[in-house]
Amino acid sequence: MMELFFGLLLLVSLAVNITLIWYIKWVVARSSVTYEATDDMLSALQDFVEHLDTINELRDFYGDPDFKDVLEHAKNITEDIANYKDGFIFETKGETIEHSYSAEEATTEE
Repeated sequence: MMELFFGLLLLVSLAVNITLIWYIKWVVARSSVTYEATDDMLSALQDFVEHLDTINELRDFYGDPDFKDVLEHAKNITEDIANYKDGFIFETKGETIEHSYSAEEATTEE
């Protein structure tokens, strides 16, 4: 009777462990995809800022205050995304999995 109990307990334990290992792999794969997407977006924004910077240096636009504001805004957005790059907030169906960038940090930077 005890052998049957421990055998069932072993099977349940194996099933739980296999499920947890699968879930951990799924979360890691998802975070990797999110990190790569954010990195790609940051690279595109940095290219955009460089493009705006070269346009700002052109004779027609040099010193234009509106264009300088657009350039500064693009730089600020790039910096914000760079700050979020290493601190993601992952969510699945409204449940937070990991939170390493707090709202307090976001308000103190402004």
